[in-house]
Amino acid sequence: MQKQSRSIRASILIPLQRDERLFEETLLSVLENRPDGVQVIAVHNGTYTNPFDLDDEVDFATARSSNLVDLIRDGLDHVQGPIVHLMGTGMRATTGWLDAGLDHFDEPDVGAVDVMLDSRANTRAGWVSLQGRHAIPLRSGSPVSMKRISRRALRGIHLDAAFVRTSLLSELLEAIAPAMNDPVACAFAFGCLMRRNEWSVSVASDSVVNSELSPEFDDVSDYARGESLAAIEQRILGHSSLTLGAMLKDALVGSSSLGEFVGAMRCKKGLSVMRRSIDLECVSHASDAAKVLSLPGANSMPVSRAA
Repeated sequence: MQKQSRSIRASILIPLQRDERLFEETLLSVLENRPDGVQVIAVHNGTYTNPFDLDDEVDFATARSSNLVDLIRDGLDHVQGPIVHLMGTGMRATTGWLDAGLDHFDEPDVGAVDVMLDSRANTRAGWVSLQGRHAIPLRSGSPVSMKRISRRALRGIHLDAAFVRTSLLSELLEAIAPAMNDPVACAFAFGCLMRRNEWSVSVASDSVVNSELSPEFDDVSDYARGESLAAIEQRILGHSSLTLGAMLKDALVGSSSLGEFVGAMRCKKGLSVMRRSIDLECVSHASDAAKVLSLPGANSMPVSRAA
């Protein structure tokens, strides 16, 4: 990761995920609404030709693949701001959205900030875990009332619509093996690692990002989802937040499925993989990071005084 510049308040990282039209709409919305002192980084897998010649306004970076986690990992090397805003393809910035999100980092234990996706749809970019299922997206019809969501209730963020401390995101990416690049698994692992180290996710209701493609925790296989997320939680937190009865009930009459339930019950094989894939020592504790953030000169330029 590049040395952070004190003149840059935040960096916006925009990954190109397959659809160039949506990517360019996201990029244009950011350029139209960004305030001063903000770096914009567009990262792609080497196929984007920059037809609008935006080199003066945008830092272009090349990633190893078009996978979202790979794009973020390689794009982070170019980040210069202390806060990075992940802005996935299809997201559209609105007036004042950036400052509304950055304000929450005044709290030293806030590691990430959740934004509102398309306020008309009443959808958040964060997620929670209930007794019967891991990683429930917060949207209209969610079992959790969004009016009652606090920063302590949120369990994680989506990787294409959130603010994160740059140093923390770097540690989170270092904690997971490069081969572990499924966005669902990584987002869930990041949430568990933050919770383990007492980082909180704050809610920025005034930070609105319009979205044509609202992020979801959808998987090809419910069984694989249940096995993977249960193994991740066991590896990082040492226990499961789900209860057998609640999981079975949710599988039969709720939002989960029997496949997910069976996968979670048979996560031992996945647990051995997660032990090799996730390093628990890479992520700093929120209280230790807060001491660094509060040191004199940590967040401001030194003042020279006349003799």
